[in-house]
Amino acid sequence: MVNIVAQVKTFECTYGVSLRRVLLKNHIDLYNSGLKVINRGIGTCGNCAVEVEGDSEATWRDKTHSFHSPTRNWRSSCQTQVLGSVWITEFDGF
Repeated sequence: MVNIVAQVKTFECTYGVSLRRVLLKNHIDLYNSGLKVINRGIGTCGNCAVEVEGDSEATWRDKTHSFHSPTRNWRSSCQTQVLGSVWITEFDGF
């Protein structure tokens, strides 16, 4: 089991699971306004972007999004596998 810290909450999950699924299961709201309706979790929109500190690798989809930068640890939560304990920051306005 690994730990995830997000919005002052700490919870456990198993290695390799989808970060998006774990966050939504633990009531971490990833989407703003109407974006909940159009989200499908397939890595095309970038609306579930979060900053990840800890064990996470950027996927090729993350690297093609406009929010990607080598100096920021931003990931699409729908495309991120939990590879170890991570600390998550969710942003308003994506």
